[in-house]
Amino acid sequence: MKTTIQVFSGERIGRIKKVNGGNLAPVIVNEKAGWNIRKEFGELHLPITRLHDAPLENAGTRLVDVPLIFANFHADPDDPRNYYFKQTDDYLKNCIELGTAIYYRLGTSIEHGIHKYFLDPPEPCKWIEIVSHIIRHYTVGWADGFRFDIR
Repeated sequence: MKTTIQVFSGERIGRIKKVNGGNLAPVIVNEKAGWNIRKEFGELHLPITRLHDAPLENAGTRLVDVPLIFANFHADPDDPRNYYFKQTDDYLKNCIELGTAIYYRLGTSIEHGIHKYFLDPPEPCKWIEIVSHIIRHYTVGWADGFRFDIR
């Protein structure tokens, strides 16, 4: 089957919206092993990058996933000391510096092992408090955070 596309010269109907995006930013670990693709990633000019399963590509990190940022669901969600933002801060700054917007998935990465460790989130009201503080950290500067334009 042949498809024909007809183009009319001189007629302008507007800009074509970029619909490409990416999943995962360049890794923040293992750069010595040849994994530094920051330059190439930036050259893609991705309009948005989804942060799904980021810890799986950054072994040994406490990155992006809610239970890795707020590891003790029995802790007080209003206390900034109960959050570990540092590695995710670096990861998100990496995205921003490379010119891509962020699609931040609030959840947890798939677990491929025999045991599933992060299947039991806290009760819904506490979950909402925790993820709200994560959102505030990255959008309104809560807990020495940022004012990133994350939609």
